Amino acid sequence: MGKKKAGAKTRAAASTRKREQTAENAATSPSSGENLQRVWHLREIEDLILQLRADKHTPDAIVEYLRQRGICEYENSSGNQTPIEARTVSSITNQALRSGRLRYFPAEEEELERRISSFNPSIRLENVHVVQTALGKSIARKGAIELLRIMRQHKGRSGEQADRIRVGFFGGRTPSDMMQFLAEEFASLRSSREMKCYPRHITFVSLVGSFPTSRIDVDPNAYFTLFLKCLPEEHGYFEFRFVSLPATGLLTPAEYQAISEFHVVSEAMEQRRELDVIVGSCGHWGPGHHSTYDYVQSACGQRLETLWEETVEQLQEQKIIGDFCWAPVNADGPIPRESLPLRMFTALDFEQIAAFVHPVKRSEHAPGKLLLLVAPCYGSECKKTTKGEVLESILHAQSAPPVTHLVTDSASAREYCQRFHESNRPGPG
Repeated sequence: MGKKKAGAKTRAAASTRKREQTAENAATSPSSGENLQRVWHLREIEDLILQLRADKHTPDAIVEYLRQRGICEYENSSGNQTPIEARTVSSITNQALRSGRLRYFPAEEEELERRISSFNPSIRLENVHVVQTALGKSIARKGAIELLRIMRQHKGRSGEQADRIRVGFFGGRTPSDMMQFLAEEFASLRSSREMKCYPRHITFVSLVGSFPTSRIDVDPNAYFTLFLKCLPEEHGYFEFRFVSLPATGLLTPAEYQAISEFHVVSEAMEQRRELDVIVGSCGHWGPGHHSTYDYVQSACGQRLETLWEETVEQLQEQKIIGDFCWAPVNADGPIPRESLPLRMFTALDFEQIAAFVHPVKRSEHAPGKLLLLVAPCYGSECKKTTKGEVLESILHAQSAPPVTHLVTDSASAREYCQRFHESNRPGPG
């Protein structure tokens, strides 16, 4: 497949070394006046453009590069002078790819994206992004960009709901960082004509109960504070609304049943029926990973300490490996929470999320979208920062896979692909 590199690698084969050297020397010549007087022929321009494409320049950048050197037009096969535009560059590139003059070697990230998208036909992944990074914030930034793209797609739909979108959040470190980037993007959009490409009425819904005060940085019930830092009281075009889940994040089964019947809680829970998009994440199991284990342990206190120890024991008996949107998972998928002494208070469990993405009856609601963010483990004590094993559990759960859009770090993607092949899971071809 070629030598792996961080960026897209291309190679242009010029017709002759003489033409290649002439084009290269002319493009780098300091005398733009000399280039203006010269007649550039189609083949010479093709060679020059393909060399620049091989260095990963975009069509617009190539046009600007040539104009700065006085190369603005060329003589086509009919003998007419033709201006060099971005579409000229794209056309020459596409023709070269078809003829074999230009060959494309995908970067590792792109190859991983292709492999993940094609592994299992039953996984309805609409978009996969693999990011070469060891930083969670890079995943968060890419996640913000992907969520904005989903919002633009939603705006493009027909009907009165196109100008309204409801996004649910389960919280966590990476989604919280993503929300910070999202707030900054909306702040910059306020003075841009592009803002009308997005739904005007945007509702953010918390899908998990509140964490202890010390964990406000990962609590979706506090996301409105991120927007207050970036946006003035008057948001202009956009109208933001935040819906919290007014309940404690950690409960016994009896408490969960009782509090679910409170009017203010049940009313907030009803918001899940109106969601268009859900943003979730996943984590390792155990202390020191900045995931469910640490958050629950810090919230227990003396009253729930014994129950927490019993919960940990039961989960370990079921070979827990991590969590997805606060739901515990093992290698086979979700672990039932009904019999656990303690559980996180979430508006949706694993099966309900899967039903949101894949409704049993089309009349119930349109298929929803779930954006899953998989970032390297933040835990300072973590000896294995990749999450390929947890990702495998989520995507190949016994029930329908609850993911449509995926943003993951390359190391986790690589581990997932390796595990997929080693497990001989059914896939295409």
